[in-house]
Amino acid sequence: EDLALLLSGNQRVSSHIEFGAHQAILVTCEESKARLPEVLSAGLVLTIYEAKGLEFDDVLLYNFFADSQADKEWRVVTEFLNQLAVDPVSSGGDNLVEIDSAVLELANRPRPLNFDPDQHKILNSELKQLYTAITRARVNVWIFDRDPQSRGPMFEYFKARKLVQCVQAKEGGSLSENYFFAQKSTPQQWRKSGDMFMSQKQFSLAAKCF
Repeated sequence: EDLALLLSGNQRVSSHIEFGAHQAILVTCEESKARLPEVLSAGLVLTIYEAKGLEFDDVLLYNFFADSQADKEWRVVTEFLNQLAVDPVSSGGDNLVEIDSAVLELANRPRPLNFDPDQHKILNSELKQLYTAITRARVNVWIFDRDPQSRGPMFEYFKARKLVQCVQAKEGGSLSENYFFAQKSTPQQWRKSGDMFMSQKQFSLAAKCF
């Protein structure tokens, strides 16, 4: 239900949601792609690896943290955020770093974990994957994740750094903000995207466009 709201906003939610030619749904791997809910299957779905070198207006990053090979390692981000709030310069930031202190005062925060370069090597590849996914978007990045524990540290970091707008379901089934992902495209736009995928030898995606 939360996913359907994120996709179609406060508009009437139907069983069929139409995505646009300049929108992509990114997942971590083929196994994640196979587990996608049916409502997303009509969109242009790529693994992050397949999306390298491509750009879209909007990207929906689906279950990145739930499907991440890192687990408790993400709590290193919480420790970094705590240090950044106390001393931004020593933590690799600068005096212009903005932190929303109210986020750090919320209950049930993720438990911080001290970084160990030997034990937490998995974060090297996971953060590169996250960077690749986010930079595929020209305009908007949407992040949906079903695992509160895995997503917690990075979600908190994004909010504390004022990098995101949070869209939440209100009582009664509407959204706190009237933002939604799915946007329709014209036949000409679909044809142009299909040509682009053909040039990249992404034939199954090209076929979906045509």
